[in-house]
Amino acid sequence: MKTFYLQQDGYRLFCKQINRFPVDNTNSTLVFLHDSWGCVEMWGDFPEALVEVSGLNALVFDRRGYGQSSAFAVAQRTEFYLHDEAPG
Repeated sequence: MKTFYLQQDGYRLFCKQINRFPVDNTNSTLVFLHDSWGCVEMWGDFPEALVEVSGLNALVFDRRGYGQSSAFAVAQRTEFYLHDEAPG
């Protein structure tokens, strides 16, 4: 397991990579998507357990504004904030 930050357009996302199996171009990687609480800690040990059962590696991350990722650029979000935050 390793942790790192992805830098994107002036903010950074905290990531946790769980590689228990060889990384190659033929295996899929589980990417854990969040609901309202967007941080790695909220998953507990579930990602590691699913990696062991599935035989796949995983990537878990803190959404922007949550956990160890950068704060939102604006204090007030519109109802379209998820659409606005998505890459082009």
